[in-house]
Amino acid sequence: MIAYLRGRLVEKNLPYVLIETGGLGYRVEVSLNTFEQLPEPSSEIKLLTQQVIREDAHLLYGFGDEEERRLFIAITRVSGFGPRVAMSMLSASRPHELASAIQLGDKAMLQKIPGIGAKSAERLIIELRDKLGEALETSHGGARAHSGMSDAEAALLHLGYRQAEVNKALRSLNPGDDTATLVRLALRHLSSQA
Repeated sequence: MIAYLRGRLVEKNLPYVLIETGGLGYRVEVSLNTFEQLPEPSSEIKLLTQQVIREDAHLLYGFGDEEERRLFIAITRVSGFGPRVAMSMLSASRPHELASAIQLGDKAMLQKIPGIGAKSAERLIIELRDKLGEALETSHGGARAHSGMSDAEAALLHLGYRQAEVNKALRSLNPGDDTATLVRLALRHLSSQA
């Protein structure tokens, strides 16, 4: 398994890049988010990778950070979601936004992604909602955001609010806020809806 590539960026042609390392050229498919972070050709780069082996091909997918790679792996484990769909999703939305939408059950946001309908969005939410903790653990504060949102959600459910109400209240909040702030703002939202 190829975990990462470090070498010279030879070519940038969305949706792939060519990286030369050790005298070999590797074609690596990347999301739009990763593509935008890459320097100009001839620069030295390092890309995290995920190798996908099919009957007819060995493919490499590249990622700018671990959060994006973990989310790619999680999505491709859902029935009906292959690497191409996962890369399309990661190109349409930032990884933390995509993970938050799945965790909060935001079907409307997921359906804005080309190729994702109501049933696909629902399947993603059902299968990944409780499994994305690892995908959110990054140096960008994802773990802290996930923990705060999860704790706020648990607190609101414990207070007797329904899951749909809690999801709606938390959807518009900043996932980077601490738990107490999230609960306070969500309660304000919920009381205004009553």
